[in-house]
Amino acid sequence: MTVPRAVREPPLHHKQNLQLNLETCHNLCRDLATPPGSARYYSLCFLPKPQRQALTALYAWQEKLLAIKRECSDKNVALAKLNWWREETRKLFAGEAQHPISKALQEKLGFPDSQAHLRMTSKVDATQIHAQHFYNILNAVESDLTIELYQTDTELQNFFLQTSGVIEQLSARLLGGQDATLLEQVRQFGAATQALEHFIHLRRDLNSHALYLSAEQLAQHEVSLDMLYQKPMPPYVKNLLQAQLGSLQKKISTSDCAKLLPHCIMLAIQQKLCTAIVSENYNVLTQHIRLTPLTMWWCAAKHFLT
Repeated sequence: MTVPRAVREPPLHHKQNLQLNLETCHNLCRDLATPPGSARYYSLCFLPKPQRQALTALYAWQEKLLAIKRECSDKNVALAKLNWWREETRKLFAGEAQHPISKALQEKLGFPDSQAHLRMTSKVDATQIHAQHFYNILNAVESDLTIELYQTDTELQNFFLQTSGVIEQLSARLLGGQDATLLEQVRQFGAATQALEHFIHLRRDLNSHALYLSAEQLAQHEVSLDMLYQKPMPPYVKNLLQAQLGSLQKKISTSDCAKLLPHCIMLAIQQKLCTAIVSENYNVLTQHIRLTPLTMWWCAAKHFLT
């Protein structure tokens, strides 16, 4: 399929591509997925550089895919953009990546780069990372592009499991995690992480017509889509948000990622964030609730030192 010029990811010109070194690629991944002051930044800050760069590149790849739906109002444009990334992922595993994110990820997964002088040595365990993992995520994102509103909680949860759940499993594998029980716990944690991310950005998703609530949830609390725009917040909407956050808090609190430092840090940050949302009366539709950098740094430092 030929991708229209207007929706192509910005492949660099050939001369620029030759000059693009891997450190620049990793910096671009960092700026997208783990900017200073973000929860991801603090969750990865105590990892050795090779592992930190590997996970950052993985999360940057994920962010590019998950952003397509909210950034492209035209479904054909969104599908064309996704197909561009599908082809770029094929190139990644063939050692022919073109996009900076793909180049960074390719290097950390150990695939040969056509530019020998860009190659770096890394101590990341990528032996259990396979192309099919990435294609499964691409397939889930493609299905999501056709859905305006998930009908059931189960369908919505499955989408989170098939995307962020798999990403977190891959991150655990890159850190050496192989235990099946641990990988399943991480998968569930990844799904809860994505659900919480959409919860705190509910206003953004609503304005982008990329809402990650289910019709089942809305009906249960007698909430229409129009009610989500009303100010002040109607009582029914607050009841919906309260129930949603309560369910997420339960999932997060029962997560067990004790063997993986970044996941432990992210878990602690999320628990603090849930508490902050409650203290702000669940006003995610009118304000962006976030933790202070000091609070997140303390969560990271405490788990690193214990």
